[in-house]
Amino acid sequence: MYNVIGKLESDVTLLKENIGEYVSVIKSGATPVEVENKEILKAFTSDQVLQALDLLSLSQYKNTFSVKRVTGLELVQYNDTVLSQDLGMTSQSDRIRMMLFIEGREAVWKLLEAQSQATE
Repeated sequence: MYNVIGKLESDVTLLKENIGEYVSVIKSGATPVEVENKEILKAFTSDQVLQALDLLSLSQYKNTFSVKRVTGLELVQYNDTVLSQDLGMTSQSDRIRMMLFIEGREAVWKLLEAQSQATE
């Protein structure tokens, strides 16, 4: 009997945690996929950020990103102004492309998949 109650308590706790995560996602206005993409991006090293620039056709900015050693954790904090003023992204369309990536709307896993296929 105790095992059943313990299991139910465990299930309820897990459900509360999951609901809390979904509530946070809903409040942020982001979809679960966008949140997942952003979490993947946060783990990017500076070298992976540089590879992402290539895959996004933004390789002209690699030197600046390399000098500043931009990591994914830093990148997710950036906005249009930072991209323009601090990183020299003068093209609005380039900044839009990068912001879609930063916000998680451009699937990070698609870029990683494309990268792995290119190296095979």
